[in-house]
Amino acid sequence: MRKEPVILIDVPLEMGGDPYLTPVNDSLTPLDILMSRMQELAPLDRIVLCTGRMRYHSVFNRFAATRHITLYPTNEPYIMKRIMAAVAISRADTIIRVSANHVFADPEMLRILLNLHSQHKTAPDYSTLLNAPDWISGEVIETFAVQRAWDEIKGHEEFKTIQPKAFFNSRIDDYGVLKHRAPIRGTWQMTEMTLATQEGHAAIIEAIRQARNYEDITFKQFLV
Repeated sequence: MRKEPVILIDVPLEMGGDPYLTPVNDSLTPLDILMSRMQELAPLDRIVLCTGRMRYHSVFNRFAATRHITLYPTNEPYIMKRIMAAVAISRADTIIRVSANHVFADPEMLRILLNLHSQHKTAPDYSTLLNAPDWISGEVIETFAVQRAWDEIKGHEEFKTIQPKAFFNSRIDDYGVLKHRAPIRGTWQMTEMTLATQEGHAAIIEAIRQARNYEDITFKQFLV
């Protein structure tokens, strides 16, 4: 029997704690908001927060301890190995990976993506949405595909920081890669709403402050 998917919230190694853990409203931080949104998809024991181990470890450790979530700190530079190790304890067959930079990753979009992935007759290794940006939709990856990818690239420095999306899209003849189309219409107002950029960070904070309830922020408000 397949285990329930695990949600991996991934903090890039180069990022510190401030963008994620500085309170915005009512002592809530951007990472709190992302965690709350992801709980619409999975319970806390199926959510893993992956961070760097050294300089910023203590602040993320306090966050994880008070929110009762699994923290996996690592300075592993190979992204594929980092993903594989972070979810190993959960023994999940399927990973829903969301960057911690993407506070507005939408549970509805992720649920659509997961359903398309799991119900597809070809049993894909990797799935994304064609008509939704990464900061809304995330990615779904089979754990065995991450292991296979790591076995392929380990020791090759040029693949150290390659993202799963870039890797699997470059190996479509060797892996089952699917790009699904979500049932949405409209044009996205922003192409990159992320804590990793100054513009994206400002837009995220402003949207949180203007929202009556941050849980009501959905992908629909970013469409025109």
